[in-house]
Amino acid sequence: MNKTNSFETIKKWALQPGIIIPTLLALATFLFYQASLWYGFVFDDLPTIVEYFYVRVFDPAKQFFANSRWVSRILNQFTYHYWQTDPFAYRIFNLFLHITIGIMIFALLVMVFKDLKKNDFLQRNAYLLATLVSGLFLLHPVQTQTATYITQMRLEGLVVFFTFAVLLTFALAVKAKSRNAQIGWYAFSYVLTAFGVGTKEAIVVLPVLTMLFDWFFLAEGDWKQFVSRWYIHGMYFLVMLGLLVKFNIIRINYLSTVTVTPLANNRGNVLTEAVAEKITLFPYFISQFKIILHYIKIFFWPFDLSFDYDVRLSKGIFNLDVFVPFLILLSLAGAALRLWWQDKTNVISFCIAWFFVSIAPRASIFPSTELVCDYKTYLSSFGAMLLIAVGFAHLIKMATSSLTKEKMQTYSIGMVSALVVLMGYATQTRNVVWSSELAFWKDASEKSGKARCFNNLGTSLYTIGKTTEAVEAFNMAIKKDNWYAEPHINLGSIYQNQGDNDKAFDHYRQAIEIGEGHPELFHNLGILHYTTNNLEAAEICFKQALELRPYYSRAHITLGKMYQQQNRMTEAAQSFEAALNGDYQDEETHYLCASSFYSIGNYERAVQLLESMDKNYQDVSTLLGGSYYSLGKYHEAAENFGLAFKRSNGDIGLCYNYAQALIHSKNYEEALAMFKLCNEKDHENFPYSQLHIAKCLNELGQRTQAADELRQLVAKTKHDNVKQDGMSLMKEIGLA
Repeated sequence: MNKTNSFETIKKWALQPGIIIPTLLALATFLFYQASLWYGFVFDDLPTIVEYFYVRVFDPAKQFFANSRWVSRILNQFTYHYWQTDPFAYRIFNLFLHITIGIMIFALLVMVFKDLKKNDFLQRNAYLLATLVSGLFLLHPVQTQTATYITQMRLEGLVVFFTFAVLLTFALAVKAKSRNAQIGWYAFSYVLTAFGVGTKEAIVVLPVLTMLFDWFFLAEGDWKQFVSRWYIHGMYFLVMLGLLVKFNIIRINYLSTVTVTPLANNRGNVLTEAVAEKITLFPYFISQFKIILHYIKIFFWPFDLSFDYDVRLSKGIFNLDVFVPFLILLSLAGAALRLWWQDKTNVISFCIAWFFVSIAPRASIFPSTELVCDYKTYLSSFGAMLLIAVGFAHLIKMATSSLTKEKMQTYSIGMVSALVVLMGYATQTRNVVWSSELAFWKDASEKSGKARCFNNLGTSLYTIGKTTEAVEAFNMAIKKDNWYAEPHINLGSIYQNQGDNDKAFDHYRQAIEIGEGHPELFHNLGILHYTTNNLEAAEICFKQALELRPYYSRAHITLGKMYQQQNRMTEAAQSFEAALNGDYQDEETHYLCASSFYSIGNYERAVQLLESMDKNYQDVSTLLGGSYYSLGKYHEAAENFGLAFKRSNGDIGLCYNYAQALIHSKNYEEALAMFKLCNEKDHENFPYSQLHIAKCLNELGQRTQAADELRQLVAKTKHDNVKQDGMSLMKEIGLA
């Protein structure tokens, strides 16, 4: 094949719609989301990823099928192992996961729609519909609630990834020409199902979704063809249920547990009318009708989106906020059934069925302390996106029906491009909310008004130095929910830092009266006692904080510093060690721990800690030198004392230690120079330096100079012990 033909072949392949369309959609998604890649961690990203104790141990083999979220845990461990707390690493993976799902949706729909025999509209518009659905899935602003939310994208996102991976492999198996290929694809789909169970419990609907997809788009309403694959679908259920039982998600007493155990409200996020009222099954269940209606609405009217909504539990089944949504949802279900009865492959029926099935685990009878979270719609969004895409495709056909074929294609491309750009712009605009904790909680507090939002807004304001505004936000949180301890604790901390101990104690007292067990409360109260020299009370508070949160590093650190002050060095070392094994570590903690072990003579542990640090940090090199010297490792001691001496601007004490390490490591020439410097600069405090000079001279073969130094030392020294040692050395080397 000549070069011209080769180029034409490559060009023709590259311009195939199955290649160029998903590539352009992926590029557009990356461009509209790229600014968010540099956002920091927001909301519970810190406690669930960065400060999550188990994420710091990279043990994928141990996690493999160990719990119902093992896939997400391994992913977080992997990211933390190689990139620690760099949010870019977490976000770039999540964005590519989102893009990958969109491409999988495109590939699945093209593969299935173009072979349909009973739905002419879907078959003729396979590429158009696949483009619209994929584009909407990737760029609809509702998706920012998941795609930009690090924690949930690694849960909900993985659920959706494995769902479409299973559907894709299942469809490939059904369409496979050879028996071996069919068996291979089915087997692979079961493996993917097993992995999917390790993402999040919402994956439980996967077997039902597979059946729906099969009925509408593969069997195309043919009962015999559908039933012929009953054992295939049965295996999906067996894999799913078997692993859910293994992970103890499904158990004999599960229903009785969740239905008879009322839940207390999360402080600052009250769902009931009264703060002390419990969340029970029936009010939670009847409230789901308005929640599901809300979830449907946001895809068709994506305005006033919020991470938090101030929605309360409904009181009775005949209340308007229950009865009206119920009638609307019932009408939708009835319409879907009627359309299905008329046409067993009706795509609108599929969309509604997909949405209801996939939202069922997220809006169910089982009570939860969260009532509405838009990220829960990530899986069900596919049904909404397909419904919107079908409607938009009909609109395009109507708008271009009177045009020539060439103009029809041009106008169609223009309308699709306009929709993609519009969605992308809306997504980019909405994504700004995730740019910082301040922007996030400012938006939430304006739209929700919950106490939790104002408390977190206050924390964000205080972090950037806006103390006055922070105090106002905390007071607003208390006004919204006076039985909420966190804003009292935060106000107490502010007043404590300002030296107003009376106000600080007052807020801490109110927090204690509320009765919430907050480690931060007891830690701050302990510091307050510590600064007023009430050490016994301080120790009680610190230990109470650690009883509530054993891995609370800051409390371990403060307790360790108090032990240092009391010269309880063994306990101090234990506290700092516990801090290193807790939820927060920095170089200062490593240093405190190492210096404590050094002070109690545990030089091996001191070396382990110090060697992991920057040797230019404080006096790390000095401590390392001393530790190695005490362990008899004089070469290493000399190396570190030398580094410390160079940084010290001529500290004679370090010079002497350096010289001692050099002479013990038999580096007599360098030791001689250091001892001479000590003798010249501070002979009074280092009287032995002249004796060591003589030793070095003797070892270097300069016996005459060594003898002169020793005679001079013996004649002039004021220290009897130095004189005796000098005379002993003269005898030892034969100069007496």
